[in-house]
Amino acid sequence: MRFAALGGSRRRLLLAVGLLLLALAVPAMGQNPSGFLLHVTSASGESGSTTLVQVLLDIDTDPIAGWSFGICHDPGVVSITGAVLGADVAALNPTFSNINPGLGGGVTVGVVLSFLDPTVMLAVGTNLQLLDVTYSLDGAAGSSSAITPCPTLGSPPVAVLVVAATDEISPDTAAGTIDIVAAGPLFRRGDANRDGQVNIVDAVRVLELLFLSTDPLVCEDEIDVNDNGNADLVDVVFLLQNLFLAGTPIPPPSPACGLDPTADLAGCTSSAPLCP
Repeated sequence: MRFAALGGSRRRLLLAVGLLLLALAVPAMGQNPSGFLLHVTSASGESGSTTLVQVLLDIDTDPIAGWSFGICHDPGVVSITGAVLGADVAALNPTFSNINPGLGGGVTVGVVLSFLDPTVMLAVGTNLQLLDVTYSLDGAAGSSSAITPCPTLGSPPVAVLVVAATDEISPDTAAGTIDIVAAGPLFRRGDANRDGQVNIVDAVRVLELLFLSTDPLVCEDEIDVNDNGNADLVDVVFLLQNLFLAGTPIPPPSPACGLDPTADLAGCTSSAPLCP
């Protein structure tokens, strides 16, 4: 549902966002038993299109010098058309990196940041971008594929591990999904101001749309950030948790544009301007 317009100002909305951030400012460390979480974003799109999925890492404890993993998919539903290092890794210019996307059922990755300089490390942080994978959506509308960290690809199989100092650690993992849906308007969930990015400005914009605006929404699904079928204050909290506390990933379509895999709300009357 959508709240009726209330009196107020943008300054009050910014204050409200600040208060929400303070309320959410609880320790995020220790949520993952291993101290590391390797997780995959989700996406959706029409059959015959392509979409981007990111492999991300949350580091709660110690910086790491290297890692390896496989990412599996259902080859009957999707196929890989390209894979490159994520922005946070590419910025470190690793001494060794190997990406093998030609395994049929997935892609394997191995990275060593430096053989000679032990100070070159991937630091503690959340949603660190390790790998960007582009998939072709080959299945029929209604089909889906899990995109899963896995230790079964390659010969010998590539292990799922990170290297902190000299210790090899098996990270906690969380899969994403790619859903193939029927044709419709494209949008990016959480991008409430439709500028092609999802950040704190969108939290303010969701509050504006819920409480200040009387204009019809162009795309109600954009502000249903948790995809539960309601556009309300919970979506602001969900978005702030995702941005600042490594909360639950935003459901698809996110981070890439795509179609809505769930039938709820009013949908979108047109594609977002920055969605292809």
